Amino acid sequence: MGLNPANIIFWLSVLGTSISSAKVNSEMGIMLVSVAILIGIALHDVSVAFLSSRFNRFMTPKSNRIISLVAGILLFGFAIHFFNQFLHEASFL
Repeated sequence: MGLNPANIIFWLSVLGTSISSAKVNSEMGIMLVSVAILIGIALHDVSVAFLSSRFNRFMTPKSNRIISLVAGILLFGFAIHFFNQFLHEASFL
Protein backbone atom coordinates (compact mmCIF):
# COMPACT_ATOMS: atom_id res chain seq x y z
CA MET A 1 0.00 0.00 0.00
CA GLY A 2 2.71 2.48 0.92
CA LEU A 3 4.78 1.81 -2.19
CA ASN A 4 1.97 2.61 -4.61
CA PRO A 5 3.36 5.32 -6.95
CA ALA A 6 0.13 7.32 -6.83
CA ASN A 7 0.28 7.26 -3.03
CA ILE A 8 3.87 8.48 -3.03
CA ILE A 9 3.09 11.33 -5.45
CA PHE A 10 0.05 12.33 -3.41
CA TRP A 11 1.95 12.49 -0.12
CA LEU A 12 4.89 14.32 -1.71
CA SER A 13 2.47 16.94 -3.00
CA VAL A 14 0.95 17.21 0.49
CA LEU A 15 4.45 17.60 1.91
CA GLY A 16 5.38 20.30 -0.61
CA THR A 17 2.15 22.22 -0.09
CA SER A 18 2.44 22.03 3.68
CA ILE A 19 6.03 23.23 3.69
CA SER A 20 5.30 26.10 1.33
CA SER A 21 2.32 27.26 3.39
CA ALA A 22 4.08 26.88 6.76
CA LYS A 23 4.91 30.16 8.43
CA VAL A 24 8.45 29.12 9.31
CA ASN A 25 11.38 31.49 8.91
CA SER A 26 14.26 29.16 9.68
CA GLU A 27 15.73 26.11 8.04
CA MET A 28 15.41 24.21 11.31
CA GLY A 29 11.69 25.00 11.45
CA ILE A 30 11.21 23.78 7.90
CA MET A 31 13.10 20.61 8.76
CA LEU A 32 10.92 20.01 11.84
CA VAL A 33 7.73 20.53 9.81
CA SER A 34 9.03 18.14 7.14
CA VAL A 35 9.91 15.45 9.66
CA ALA A 36 6.56 15.82 11.42
CA ILE A 37 4.70 15.46 8.13
CA LEU A 38 6.77 12.42 7.12
CA ILE A 39 6.08 10.79 10.51
CA GLY A 40 2.38 11.53 10.01
CA ILE A 41 2.48 9.94 6.55
CA ALA A 42 4.17 6.82 7.94
CA LEU A 43 1.64 6.59 10.80
CA HIS A 44 -1.22 7.00 8.34
CA ASP A 45 0.05 4.21 6.07
CA VAL A 46 0.67 1.84 8.99
CA SER A 47 -2.74 2.63 10.52
CA VAL A 48 -4.60 2.06 7.25
CA ALA A 49 -2.75 -1.21 6.64
CA PHE A 50 -3.47 -2.39 10.20
CA LEU A 51 -7.15 -1.45 10.08
CA SER A 52 -7.70 -2.98 6.66
CA SER A 53 -6.12 -6.25 7.76
CA ARG A 54 -8.07 -6.39 11.04
CA PHE A 55 -11.49 -5.45 9.66
CA ASN A 56 -11.23 -7.38 6.40
CA ARG A 57 -13.67 -10.04 7.62
CA PHE A 58 -16.38 -7.41 8.18
CA MET A 59 -16.19 -6.09 4.62
CA THR A 60 -19.19 -7.45 2.78
CA PRO A 61 -20.32 -6.07 -0.58
CA LYS A 62 -23.11 -4.16 1.20
CA SER A 63 -20.76 -2.56 3.76
CA ASN A 64 -18.34 -1.71 0.96
CA ARG A 65 -21.11 0.09 -0.95
CA ILE A 66 -22.14 2.00 2.18
CA ILE A 67 -18.57 3.09 2.92
CA SER A 68 -18.06 4.13 -0.71
CA LEU A 69 -21.31 6.10 -0.69
CA VAL A 70 -20.43 7.93 2.55
CA ALA A 71 -16.91 8.66 1.27
CA GLY A 72 -18.31 9.99 -2.00
CA ILE A 73 -20.75 12.28 -0.18
CA LEU A 74 -17.96 13.57 2.07
CA LEU A 75 -15.67 14.20 -0.91
CA PHE A 76 -18.46 16.04 -2.70
CA GLY A 77 -19.01 18.17 0.43
CA PHE A 78 -15.30 19.01 0.60
CA ALA A 79 -15.34 19.95 -3.09
CA ILE A 80 -18.24 22.35 -2.50
CA HIS A 81 -16.50 23.83 0.54
CA PHE A 82 -13.22 24.42 -1.29
CA PHE A 83 -15.02 25.79 -4.35
CA ASN A 84 -16.83 28.30 -2.10
CA GLN A 85 -13.49 29.27 -0.53
CA PHE A 86 -12.03 29.79 -3.99
CA LEU A 87 -14.94 31.98 -5.06
CA HIS A 88 -14.70 34.11 -1.91
CA GLU A 89 -10.93 34.54 -2.16
CA ALA A 90 -11.10 35.34 -5.86
CA SER A 91 -13.79 37.93 -4.97
CA PHE A 92 -16.33 36.53 -7.39
CA LEU A 93 -18.99 36.73 -4.68
